[in-house]
Amino acid sequence: MITVVKQVASIFRSIFYAYVNNVSSYPVIAIKVSKPDSANRFTVYEPVIAYDRRGVPGYAAIPADMPESMKRAFLAWNECDLVVQALLPSLEAKLSARIPGVRVDWLNVDIAPVFLFRNPDSDANVPDPTHSSFLITLPHNRGKYVADFTIEQFGFGEECWFLPFEDYMTRTRDCLYEIYNFEERNLDLKFTFSEDRIKGQRLMRKLGRDLDWAIAEQLAESDRAAVIDDMARRALYEEWVRWRAYA
Repeated sequence: MITVVKQVASIFRSIFYAYVNNVSSYPVIAIKVSKPDSANRFTVYEPVIAYDRRGVPGYAAIPADMPESMKRAFLAWNECDLVVQALLPSLEAKLSARIPGVRVDWLNVDIAPVFLFRNPDSDANVPDPTHSSFLITLPHNRGKYVADFTIEQFGFGEECWFLPFEDYMTRTRDCLYEIYNFEERNLDLKFTFSEDRIKGQRLMRKLGRDLDWAIAEQLAESDRAAVIDDMARRALYEEWVRWRAYA
């Protein structure tokens, strides 16, 4: 049962990374580093973003000499609410078709980061960030698991994206958490995201619908990720062609 849950969640995680790998953003030209001090318990990275340059997709927007783990962390930065809002209903539907009685909730915690990215215009004192992920509860008291597609933004290794609930909570501050009501949280976020980011949510949901799941579940994870990445690239190109036609 756990294997099924992790595989389905992994496919949705690949959909998320296909989105961030291909959507355009302004390039980062440098990273300012603030080491832990009396105000901050962890290292803080402040990206210097060239807003006067043309947007470029995914990794192309990140300095080439940045370590791979840092690149993935940067791609996931500030995307937690976006991805949970976009994919929670789809994730629960796919899991429910395979495991009747499974439940997926919107989990919110105060994460205890290893490091943290910060906007240049943010307050100098960095609090423990509030953070969203998927809480998956199996039927018949078979356990709870957390699928966190963006945990790498806080310096945790890629292997931490799927953990038993108790293990996940050791990475939070004071082990406190809240379960959000999905509809109420949607209202809270109604005016949070730009039109481009809302389009990104639509893209992720479209990839989940268009994917041939029977084939995807037979592929190795790396091959599956490549297929989904190509789908995202083509979908974004088709959207650009439509935009040009009406521009």
